[in-house]
Amino acid sequence: MLVSAFFIAKNANGKYFLHGLFTSLANCVWITGAHVALFTTYIASHQEELKMMADMPFHDHPRRMMLIAGPIVGIISGIVLGVLSLLASKIFKK
Repeated sequence: MLVSAFFIAKNANGKYFLHGLFTSLANCVWITGAHVALFTTYIASHQEELKMMADMPFHDHPRRMMLIAGPIVGIISGIVLGVLSLLASKIFKK
């Protein structure tokens, strides 16, 4: 995140927070998509993970759980990256 914040601060033309937020949201789209698409392949060799999911919400629909949790993680990490980008813009001048 620090490296991303640095590059956002160096290359964005203002609105550093929004650039950081949207960068993380775009990142969460492809990561969540990969998790959903490759779930069957992953879980076939990680049975312990499947057992741990039994106690989680939507345990019978793990892909649905990923579709809900992915954007939440993306928003939280986007806020963090946005703040880091804003701070980096104050530290590193163009």
